[in-house]
Amino acid sequence: MITLKQLEALRHVVETGSIARAAQQLYTTESALSKRLQELEQGLAVPLFDRSGRSLVLTSTGRVVLEMASDLLARRDAVLDIASSPNFEGRVFRLGMTEFIAAGWLTQLLEGVRQRYPGVDLEPRIGLTDDLMRDLAVGDLDVVIVPRSAMCAGFETQTLFVSPNTWVGAPGLADGLGVLTPAKIGAFSLILQPRSSALDTSVRRWFEDNQIPMPKVISCNSLAGVKSLAIAGFGIVPLPQAYCAADVEAGRLSVLDVRPRLVERVYCAVRQPGSALGLAAQMSGVVQQVLGTATPQRVKVRKLTAVRSKKVNTPRR
Repeated sequence: MITLKQLEALRHVVETGSIARAAQQLYTTESALSKRLQELEQGLAVPLFDRSGRSLVLTSTGRVVLEMASDLLARRDAVLDIASSPNFEGRVFRLGMTEFIAAGWLTQLLEGVRQRYPGVDLEPRIGLTDDLMRDLAVGDLDVVIVPRSAMCAGFETQTLFVSPNTWVGAPGLADGLGVLTPAKIGAFSLILQPRSSALDTSVRRWFEDNQIPMPKVISCNSLAGVKSLAIAGFGIVPLPQAYCAADVEAGRLSVLDVRPRLVERVYCAVRQPGSALGLAAQMSGVVQQVLGTATPQRVKVRKLTAVRSKKVNTPRR
């Protein structure tokens, strides 16, 4: 008979890459853990590991069994969560997000979670996209809000909203140049976040797609710092429209007519696979509800679109 302890042994051995480390995590002995794996293989009547080499490598059947085992264990954990605490009282929810999300919706997100699950202890984390995805992969975060371009196979995603980008620079920086092609942009410095950010990744891909070398890049960890450098005239940058709308309206930044357009970013709530009854899945639903009703985003985008249309069309009259 197949048991959950056997499936748990399989998952931990694969995750740690070692029977010794897996035994430590499960507070058992290596011999006991090895016996569970042997019993699992005997019960299934198929080998789960390729033992021709020194390392533990799953067979094709082993990979299928692991996927099914992970799902079963996640469902077990979700049932235990509900049985012990239907509203997840005392649980810690670790929510990661980019600076753009935090700037626009951090308060709304935290209030939304507290209203629905007041007994949950919240731990928000703000970081760069690749760093957030790495922390999610190793279990240091429960849910992250990042652009879809950062997605990796094996994660559960829920689409939240589309964020258009717009190139901006200090007023007068590109006067008289008209439409800025990738080649023309080479005359400016770019202000970007580090390579672990979605901003840097999307811009580099845009230059690669247009077969133009990257111009000089000024790097800044903070998105607010990136915008400040652009206001000060150090270079140009594509920012989320909602993030720079107020600065455009106040005349601190000007919208640049850059073509071809950058691909719009689709933001998603991302979590590890698991039961829809678990904490991460439920919180992903809360995030989707909150950001789905975030009206300030829509208002700012409409205003910026109107400003941009005016600035782009005026010289053509």
